[in-house]
Amino acid sequence: MARDGYWTEHQNIDMCFQGDVEILEGAIVKDIPKLKKIVEEKNYSAVCVGSFPHAALKKFDYQLTAEHCKPSKGYTNTLYIWHRTGSASRKERESQRADKYKKWKEGSDNPLQEEYVVAMPSIGEILIMLVLFGLIIGFATGLW
Repeated sequence: MARDGYWTEHQNIDMCFQGDVEILEGAIVKDIPKLKKIVEEKNYSAVCVGSFPHAALKKFDYQLTAEHCKPSKGYTNTLYIWHRTGSASRKERESQRADKYKKWKEGSDNPLQEEYVVAMPSIGEILIMLVLFGLIIGFATGLW
């Protein structure tokens, strides 16, 4: 069953080799409505067709937008992006996605980042370790 949403069409931008979950070949590559239906039914994010003999169906764990993509190099294509709709308004969803993407890009949304900060020893702890290491070496070599 298809979900609620809308499509946007973009020329010569892509997420090349990213998010590919199915590569289809044959006559279906020219059947854009059928490709779109597959994307909707399988909860995928986009379909890319172009100057190559296949269609790449893509899936991301976030709402793909044209801003995530880069210009296509060495080929021409059309990228059809499926925008799922939900309970929040379109403007609210776009704002949430933009905030999440910005945090991710800045590194502040990295769940491991805080763990590493907590695990780092302080300067004082490092100095204590160096002094203790020096004492151990000194006693072991008979310098003390």
